[in-house]
Amino acid sequence: MIIGIAGQPSSGKDTFSTYLESKYDFHHISTSDYIRQYVRDNNLGSLDRETLRETANLLRRMYGADYLMKTALENAQGRTIISGIRNIMEAMELKKAGGTLVVLECPIEQRYKWATSRNRAGDGLITFEEFKLQQQVEEKNADENAQNVLEVIKMGDSILKDYCNFEELYQRIDELMKKI
Repeated sequence: MIIGIAGQPSSGKDTFSTYLESKYDFHHISTSDYIRQYVRDNNLGSLDRETLRETANLLRRMYGADYLMKTALENAQGRTIISGIRNIMEAMELKKAGGTLVVLECPIEQRYKWATSRNRAGDGLITFEEFKLQQQVEEKNADENAQNVLEVIKMGDSILKDYCNFEELYQRIDELMKKI
């Protein structure tokens, strides 16, 4: 079983994935981890959101828009959760492999609180306006190699929405897992 997870910035994708790892014995693959490693290996600078976004777009241009998902699928083992799907071709490749795409939707105000409370590079140092601008950059793009989160969201097989804390998210995950 392969589940892919998509959603707006700080919607709980890694939290969802960690929960599946611990409670349902899933193997977690983060496409963002591949990007972070590429940045480190090639000394491309800091691990801020802009650098990661630009690097992901570069990798997609070099190796194909579905590169990150193909790489993740090559490393899938048994029950696998793949987080960080932000491109249409990534979502299509997941579905072609028989995977289920789960989308997380949560109010932007809550996502901003979560983003600024964690210690990931750059997340805790931005204003609400900057956070909204980052989201807009990732939402829609005519470049097939760029993030296009709104179109990926439309491709979701299941949507978990309007949770305001992680306990609510965990309950919705448990309900979803009973169905799939």
